[in-house]
Amino acid sequence: MMVGMRPQPALEFAGDAPSGIQRPGPGERREALCPMLDGTSQAVTVAGWRQAGGRWQCLLMWGAWGTIEAGWYLYDDRLVPLGGSA
Repeated sequence: MMVGMRPQPALEFAGDAPSGIQRPGPGERREALCPMLDGTSQAVTVAGWRQAGGRWQCLLMWGAWGTIEAGWYLYDDRLVPLGGSA
């Protein structure tokens, strides 16, 4: 990881936030532990759901107060298990 870059979820990026928010989605919970591209795991909040091309996308938010990051990611229940079924 490069110095000064914030960790990003290890999910496929699907777009900047926010747009097209829908609820409910495939998950029962809103908080999860998500693997990041730098090899760490971080607590994330699932702030919304949408479907595109037949696949669920989740709006993830993570970080600390004042440095909150957000983005849409293709949902993968193997990496971010939230319960429920898609």
